[in-house]
Amino acid sequence: QINLFRRRLGDLEDEARRYKAETQRLASEIARLQNEIQNETFVKSSLDTEKMALEDELAMLKQMHEADLNELRSKTVVDVNLDPSHFFRNELAQAIRDIRNEFEALNDQQRADLHNRYMMSYNELILRHQKPDLDPIQSEQQRVQEEKLRTTLLSTRNEVAHMKARNEELNNRIRELQVHIDQERDEGGRIVQKRAAEIDELRRKLEQLQKEYDEVTTMKTSLEKEINTYRELLEGTNNREGLKQIVDHVVEEARRLESERAASSSTNVVGSIGYGGGRSSTIQRTFITTQSTGGSSSGISGLISGGARSSGFGSGSGFSSGGAGQGYSTSVRREFSSSSQQQ
Repeated sequence: QINLFRRRLGDLEDEARRYKAETQRLASEIARLQNEIQNETFVKSSLDTEKMALEDELAMLKQMHEADLNELRSKTVVDVNLDPSHFFRNELAQAIRDIRNEFEALNDQQRADLHNRYMMSYNELILRHQKPDLDPIQSEQQRVQEEKLRTTLLSTRNEVAHMKARNEELNNRIRELQVHIDQERDEGGRIVQKRAAEIDELRRKLEQLQKEYDEVTTMKTSLEKEINTYRELLEGTNNREGLKQIVDHVVEEARRLESERAASSSTNVVGSIGYGGGRSSTIQRTFITTQSTGGSSSGISGLISGGARSSGFGSGSGFSSGGAGQGYSTSVRREFSSSSQQQ
């Protein structure tokens, strides 16, 4: 079996080489036929050029004959009293016959010359490419090759037509895609403009919120300053007492006075406290006044009067602070009076 396969493989290789050689021969034959077709096309174009030149020459001669005929007609004298056909009928008919005969003879001669040239060229081409020593086998092979060439040419034409149809389809698809791209571009432009308008609106709102935030921050700073001022008023600073200390001191003093008044036996509105030395101290009034926007209040007051000797002292302090949109003032006044009398 291996030898059989080897022989078959050798046969196939020989057949492949034979087909390859045949293919090369057919390719060279196709190239030769293409060259012959090009030569025949060139000869045909040259003959067409000569034909066109002869046709132009024929048209020019026809125009010349028509011009001569018109000149002869213009030279004919026309008399209204005489019939021109009576005098010039024979001459004019003879001239027309001569011109027609000359034109037909020239036309026939040119046609014959053109036909002879064409037949000579055609016969030369036939004789040039004709092989008289072809046997029937070669003739059959040539016919088969011609059939193959015709089949190849037909398939090539069909493929070209298919490619043209495919190209037209692709061009239509490209136009559709171009229209779709233009629509998408327009839609994208509208979306971008819409987003730009929204961004501008959001930026404007952000600026407005930033402005409001700055105002709130400014108000917060002002309120913090005002709160610090109130805290200083309530708690005091290093060099002065605050409202809280003053109130505590006044409350403590009032409590002390209340305890002293409760200890005394007097129930009058004005009380006096006597000492062994004949002196008396009198606290006339102590009060706290607080004022704010739209209201006022008064606080502790007391009056104690006594003896023949009195001495007075007083101190007052006031605090005021103002903030944005509101006013608040606090005043505390203490008055003490003391009198003494030498008995």
